[in-house]
Amino acid sequence: MKKRLGIGALLLGMVTLSPLAGAQPYGFGGPLMRVGSIAEDTGVFLGGRGGVRFDSGFYLGGEGAGTVNRFAGDYRLGYGGLFMGVWMPAGAVTDWAVELGVGGGGVKRPGSGRDGVLLLRPALRLGFQAASWLTATAGVGWRAVLLSDTPGLGDSDLSGWELSLGLSFGPRRAPVL
Repeated sequence: MKKRLGIGALLLGMVTLSPLAGAQPYGFGGPLMRVGSIAEDTGVFLGGRGGVRFDSGFYLGGEGAGTVNRFAGDYRLGYGGLFMGVWMPAGAVTDWAVELGVGGGGVKRPGSGRDGVLLLRPALRLGFQAASWLTATAGVGWRAVLLSDTPGLGDSDLSGWELSLGLSFGPRRAPVL
């Protein structure tokens, strides 16, 4: 099983990264805030993300966020992982992107217990270039929580729509197609 997962990850990496051969990379990063439904409450997530963008329009990086408020009584959710996506300019100072985040995290429950979860987070994002080095972003996505073993909260309770706001520090250059 581990051998198959390793071969699958290698093949995925080769397919994903092959368009990047010779592409010029540049970094970006910044804070993010997400607000969304979680266990019939509203969760406010704060965190950050950073990564590298390529001239081809492809980008990848890492991110982490956690709830700053409690939900369903006294629970909290935190997660971190990797994301990748494709972005395209939509005007002189605007762009849009489609991305997928994959990661792991945990639900902290009353009594200091913790339960692990797997997250998938597909999203659409719009960006507005406020300066040559700063882009303000807004987006919508779905937080799909899988493999939760949290007592009293199932995967569907922890999954939900999210609205996001963020800042991205780093140059914005049009992809070279």
